[in-house]
Amino acid sequence: MRKRVHIVLAVVLVMLAGVITWQMLRLPKREQDPIIDGKPLTFWLEHRWAFGRSSVEVEWAMLRAGTNAIPTLLRMQRQRDSLFKESVMWLLQRQHWFKVHFVSAAQQNEAATWGFRQLAKSPMVAGIAVPQSAKLRTVAGIAVPQLTEIYGRRISASSRQTTASSLGVFGPAAQSAIPALVRGLADKNPFVRSATVQALGNIHSQPEIVVPALAKCLSDTDMLVRGNAAFGLAAFGQEAQPAAPALLRATKDTNEFVRVEVFWALSQVRADPQTTIPVLVARLDDPNLLVRANATLALGNYGAEAKAAVPALLRVLATNRLSAGEHQAIVFALKKIDPEAAAKAGVK
Repeated sequence: MRKRVHIVLAVVLVMLAGVITWQMLRLPKREQDPIIDGKPLTFWLEHRWAFGRSSVEVEWAMLRAGTNAIPTLLRMQRQRDSLFKESVMWLLQRQHWFKVHFVSAAQQNEAATWGFRQLAKSPMVAGIAVPQSAKLRTVAGIAVPQLTEIYGRRISASSRQTTASSLGVFGPAAQSAIPALVRGLADKNPFVRSATVQALGNIHSQPEIVVPALAKCLSDTDMLVRGNAAFGLAAFGQEAQPAAPALLRATKDTNEFVRVEVFWALSQVRADPQTTIPVLVARLDDPNLLVRANATLALGNYGAEAKAAVPALLRVLATNRLSAGEHQAIVFALKKIDPEAAAKAGVK
């Protein structure tokens, strides 16, 4: 009886594999991939996942393809698996009669983002070496409008998440995507929102639009979104001062990762000292080392404006529980805030 069941299952799996193969053959022919060492670029990118090819080989393939890789990467960014295909592949991978190498749409989406990252680092423009800024503008000019369109189509959560990451790769050269990304902050998927927040921080443009949007994300239900929003605000420095009230509220976040990023942001934004310095002083006793370090750094960045914090800093310095790094950070802050008081206290 068991043998019959195995035979039936094997027949069913073979039939399903045949159906998928038939469907694949019916798909429209792909636009021509660049050929690298006799194999299409898709092979190198997809098999980076399926067969664990070394990144060095794939990086070399991307370098040689240069901007000719963009159509392939955009196509991979658009991929989405149907529920039927996902179910069949799940069944095929659970059987032991024959090996199935399956590259999911989500893996293709991720591979496309990896490819855009390589292009941004070292794209080949018509085989000629040009300055990095010119390379970025060239690649972004081709890719960003289409990536923005893909992001807006909501093909899948994976496609949207990785497309946002791809846009962030280009920094300010992708600023035309900002309106679409800001709208995407309302996405129901937290991974999409997190990637979108990161992209807005990496693009680092149009603070009048982005800073209020990131400030709103500090109250998101997902801790990664909140933490990434704080990190993005830190990148804007003092341009993010309108977000100071939201950052100060976020200092009470129960998640340590979020608090670390919030205090890092406060160290860069340098908001109103009268409202910010008392909050920073209160966190010199935070249970998290990085929160304490960022609060100390923030106080030091205020210089003489943070004189009210000197007694608290000296009190913490006098304890025996400090690591070498914490001790050095407090000494540095004291010297920036009040060198005379630091010298009187024997701070060297």
